[in-house]
Amino acid sequence: MIDTTTDSKLIALVTGGNAGIGFGTCRGLLEAGHHVIVGTCSQEKGNAAVDSLLAGAPAESSAEALVPDLSRLDSVRSAAESFLATRPPLRLRAERLSALSG
Repeated sequence: MIDTTTDSKLIALVTGGNAGIGFGTCRGLLEAGHHVIVGTCSQEKGNAAVDSLLAGAPAESSAEALVPDLSRLDSVRSAAESFLATRPPLRLRAERLSALSG
């Protein structure tokens, strides 16, 4: 089932969105009216980032955490399949490429 709560917003996925430049990118995307998906390596960090982002964002803002294990292809594939089955199309992706170089 597609989530219709974000149908009117462009969806943006930011890997490494819980800190640093990624966090700042998420903040800017929220202010621009996007629904932001914070890609991070732990649920705890993702939830904390989402809470912090939404606390300082416009009232209609929406965000969520996505926690695939980037070192395991099956985890990435599972996260992608779940995303595609439950969300409108992704319109913007910002990646922290250093996460893939390890």
